[in-house]
Amino acid sequence: MSFGEDIPVFLLETTSLAPSFIRSATNTLDHQYLRFMVIFTIDYSEILFVYPKTVKDEKGKRKLKITKLILKKEDLHYTEIRTLARLSYQKNATWRAVWHRWGEAFTVESVAGQFFEDYKRLFFRVRERVSDQGFSRQESHEFALQLLNRVMFIYFIAEKGWLKQPHFVKWLWASYTSENRFGTDTFYRDRLSQVFFKAFNNKSSEITGFSDDVSRLLLTVPHLNGGLFTEKDTDRMGATVSDEMFNEVLTFFEKYKFTIREADPLDEEVAVDPRMIGYVYESLANVAEEIYDRNDLGIFYTARIEVDFMCRRALVGSLMNQLPDLPGESLYHFVFDSPEDDEKTGHINGDPEIWFRIERILNDLSIVDPACGSGAFLVGMLSVLTELYQTVYARMASTRKSVFDIKYGIIQRSLYGVDVMPWAVRAAELRLWLHPIVDADVSIEDLRKGPLLPNPNLHLRVGDSMVQETGGVSFSIRSRGLDEGVRRDLKSVKSVLDDPEKKPFIWDIDFAEVFGEKNGFDIVIGNPPYVRQEMISPPNRIKAEVTLEDRREYKEKLIHSVRTQFPVIQNIDRKSDLYIYFYFHGLSLLNEKGVVCFITSNSWLDVGYGKDLQEFLLKYVPIHAIYDNPKRSFEHADVNTIIAVFGAPALRGEAFEEKIRTGVEASWTGISNTAKFVMFKKPFEEVVSAETMIAVDRTQARVKGGNLTDLIENIVQTDECRIFSITQEDLLEDGWEYPEEYDRDKGRFGRGRYIGNKWGKYLRAPDIFYTILKKGKGKFIKLRETAKIQRGFTTGANEFFYLTEQELNRWNIEVEFVKPIIKSPREFNSLIIDPSELKTKIFLCDRGKSELTGTNALKYIEWGEARGYDKRPSCRTRVRWYSIGALTPEYITRSTFNTNFSIFYNKYRNIIDKVMYGISPLKAENKENLGLMLNSTVFALFLNIFGQIGLGEGALFISVEDFSNIPVLVNLPEDRNNLERRVRSKRLMSIFSESGLPVTRPLREQIPDPDETQGSIDEIIFKELGLNEMEINEVYWAVCEMVKHRIEKANSIFDRNKLDIATGGY
Repeated sequence: MSFGEDIPVFLLETTSLAPSFIRSATNTLDHQYLRFMVIFTIDYSEILFVYPKTVKDEKGKRKLKITKLILKKEDLHYTEIRTLARLSYQKNATWRAVWHRWGEAFTVESVAGQFFEDYKRLFFRVRERVSDQGFSRQESHEFALQLLNRVMFIYFIAEKGWLKQPHFVKWLWASYTSENRFGTDTFYRDRLSQVFFKAFNNKSSEITGFSDDVSRLLLTVPHLNGGLFTEKDTDRMGATVSDEMFNEVLTFFEKYKFTIREADPLDEEVAVDPRMIGYVYESLANVAEEIYDRNDLGIFYTARIEVDFMCRRALVGSLMNQLPDLPGESLYHFVFDSPEDDEKTGHINGDPEIWFRIERILNDLSIVDPACGSGAFLVGMLSVLTELYQTVYARMASTRKSVFDIKYGIIQRSLYGVDVMPWAVRAAELRLWLHPIVDADVSIEDLRKGPLLPNPNLHLRVGDSMVQETGGVSFSIRSRGLDEGVRRDLKSVKSVLDDPEKKPFIWDIDFAEVFGEKNGFDIVIGNPPYVRQEMISPPNRIKAEVTLEDRREYKEKLIHSVRTQFPVIQNIDRKSDLYIYFYFHGLSLLNEKGVVCFITSNSWLDVGYGKDLQEFLLKYVPIHAIYDNPKRSFEHADVNTIIAVFGAPALRGEAFEEKIRTGVEASWTGISNTAKFVMFKKPFEEVVSAETMIAVDRTQARVKGGNLTDLIENIVQTDECRIFSITQEDLLEDGWEYPEEYDRDKGRFGRGRYIGNKWGKYLRAPDIFYTILKKGKGKFIKLRETAKIQRGFTTGANEFFYLTEQELNRWNIEVEFVKPIIKSPREFNSLIIDPSELKTKIFLCDRGKSELTGTNALKYIEWGEARGYDKRPSCRTRVRWYSIGALTPEYITRSTFNTNFSIFYNKYRNIIDKVMYGISPLKAENKENLGLMLNSTVFALFLNIFGQIGLGEGALFISVEDFSNIPVLVNLPEDRNNLERRVRSKRLMSIFSESGLPVTRPLREQIPDPDETQGSIDEIIFKELGLNEMEINEVYWAVCEMVKHRIEKANSIFDRNKLDIATGGY
């Protein structure tokens, strides 16, 4: 196999295949060879292939990652044969091609991907067969998912060796077929069901119908207590699984090798590991078309590296709150450093008592994921906490615990989860069960003595985290003042319900020990479902049966539950996506020292419905940090995400509640806190370290009380990230609107209201944005300070006001009442709008009827009234229902952009429709300066920073409010040339063409060569800002990169009607 000296392959005949020996031997070879493969064996009955790869950790240190392929001579699988086949190469192959091919063969992802595709095909076949028997799609869906997950779990257990037969299911099937029963379609009903509900529930003595050898073996199987092998309604509904169908199920699972150890970043096996349970849930739990669809559930997979980062960051925050006497830096090292790193404990070593204190705090931790899905964050916490316990016990000579006992204890004491989907909770259970089993040293005999799994105290519940109802009675989260008699009655009702998945979920009762003893959780963590506001509906309801009224009522319940918990909140925008409510509820679940860590869509940072959450956070919640990373890699990339870390809201206690009840203004406890906006510059695996987190923690807001151009002095740049520190008071001020007559000398927040802020600019704005603001300090003003921005009008009855050629000919309305109107920039080809190019005409009349006697316009109005147009909501509120006024601004902009950002000169004062915005300079002398600024590349850059992304087909949307807040220059040098000449000569083209950066080539490998007209406009702006050549190039590169990324991302999601990124569009 060796490829000469370039890729040597070593065969080692050894006496041990222990993981520690394998790593040690591979590490020795790694010090001598750049690339190699090594094969280990004892007697050739088992052969272990190792593919080594050097990776860099967050400190830049080289680490050895090994991927293993384990072959057993008597037990070969399809995946192993497939992997081996990919090791072959042609005689004329280069070593680079061979090494690349081997790397692709030794990837867990390739096996997982193939397994999942096969699993999906099988799932749909099983579901279809059950549905054909007359069962509903929902019943068929749940049955198929449950059957396949049970069989998959058995394969994991068999891999541990606890079922005596390594191919347990195949062995059962062979026993059945050997009795010539194939075709009777009774294997599932008479054999497998008994294994599920009797053998694995310690009732093997009740089993009948098996041969003696099978019966004897079933007496030795472990007691797998828990929800997976509890008989449910779907099991009792009478569905049949034909023998032919089950044979397909068996054939599928026998193709693959399973391992119960979840892949470690530095040690993987080419096999199906328990993470697949999560993948199956995330993707198949929501594909029943008539029940749920992807948008309704909002599930998307969170990368493991991000889960790990969030777990560690949340734990540091919690430990800091509970160990205030320890330096935060020492806790970052304790949590983030690798176990073998001396610095992990070097900063804490000293008083031995500190390790006992840390152990007590870890023992007392309570951690919840209120939308736990398949348990990714719970498993992540289990892994990190296990590592921390091992570190602690290594420093406590008097304490020794096995890894199994450590994990078992964490599950019993600390991990809580809730999800509306029953199968999600089952998936989470499976992963939490399998995780400690890897390290369990339990004999087969001991497996019968007691339940194998920690089910009695497994804190996983099926229920709605936010809306809790029992018998039509609503109980808000943290049911304040819940009568003790009602509480006892609820407990009594819950105790008599047999099915745990049907029990009503109430936080105070289900997790009474947390709220009774600690008044809330230490950590709330997770990935709340991404559900757009129009799709929010009661969970676990058949989609076809959910009415608009049901959606409205459920949304009102969500709002009510938030306001009940936080009376200070006056209202929540009903356009809020579902995760907004999770933020509020997550905060309500914390104790006073708690920490929330969520990964969600970043939309709330910029869009209108994020205002309520922003305001609440700024006033009452310490914002520790908001993290973003453009280098991340998600399984589903249709959602741009951020990671937010918050402290507990300072809204507890009788004094505060008394202020709320009496109407006294509560103090804004959060505004003195400094928030950190952190944009990472490299992938998480390269930047997440104690040093990076300490650097973020050390940064403070040196400048306070200024505007944005002052506050940019707070930016700190490192090789790993950019940190923007800003006080919450300054954030609140930046989004505060004062009445025009308010005297600002009277101080901040005396009058007015918070209208929202574009927090996204603190994260995703390129560095050149802040360079521009810094160099233009004192020169920029907000657009609304020099111009009036207005949305075009809404007619309220387009059928009446918009006139077709046919209607014009029919009514012969007088010319003075018919005007051209701009409905779309697609109607014209230059920046100066020619009325003759406008195809749409509108009826425009502001005269009273008495003045219209004898005109065709009056006849047309009377015709409209006969059809009820005057009764339309928008029309009946006008003095004259048919008089809509006319907005004829100096400049016109669209509200949505693709790759062209031109602002149009409305020389002939054409009327604009609601999809356009009008820009009217407040002073005539500023008209030309403003026109140049609006059509500059700097303004195009600002548009992409202040606008909202994530729209269909990659469009960028900007609201009137956000457009009004864009910084502009109006005092430009006197030697500027005539505006009209410039705009008349400017052609409409994409930003790439304007910048002279063809998108077909890497942008930064080109020198910008802007269009002549665009370049002349930009030159004026660049000169005023004092930008040097490199900074000018950076403006062009940055705006083109932002647009390219937005369009490419949209094209990857919306395969249909892809936008041509090279030529662009309007």
